[in-house]
Amino acid sequence: MKNDNNKFTPYRLIPLITSRIWGGSTLTKSMHLDTEDLHPGEIIACGGIEGRDTRIYGLNQPLSEFFKNNRDYFNLKHEVFPLTLNLIDTNEPLSIQVHPTEEYAQRVEHCCGLHEAWLVLDSKENAELIAGHSAKTKTALLESFQSCNYY
Repeated sequence: MKNDNNKFTPYRLIPLITSRIWGGSTLTKSMHLDTEDLHPGEIIACGGIEGRDTRIYGLNQPLSEFFKNNRDYFNLKHEVFPLTLNLIDTNEPLSIQVHPTEEYAQRVEHCCGLHEAWLVLDSKENAELIAGHSAKTKTALLESFQSCNYY
């Protein structure tokens, strides 16, 4: 999709708002996004996974479909669009999720593995972000889970 100057046309994505039981409404309000959802906890700002796609403004086409039909626009070797950008607004504590490796995801789920990064934009006073553990062995880690002693 090149314009008259032989440059690629930029496209705007329509965010997908998803409901989460732990969701807050700060992001949707600050971004002026219309939703009647009481718990709009996640905004997918850019995503090309079928069923969780953002749509391309003006084309009314899911990003996953646009990616499949316009590979030259992206210059990527992936079978599916390899990036998801989620904005999360939570009113409740969240747990850590472990995602599959690239090899496992390709073999079992026929999809990309998930590499994740978090950037905290705002938090309530006295909020905590707890990461990692100090267990020296797998057995010690399992015992800490069973006794609810996670530190």
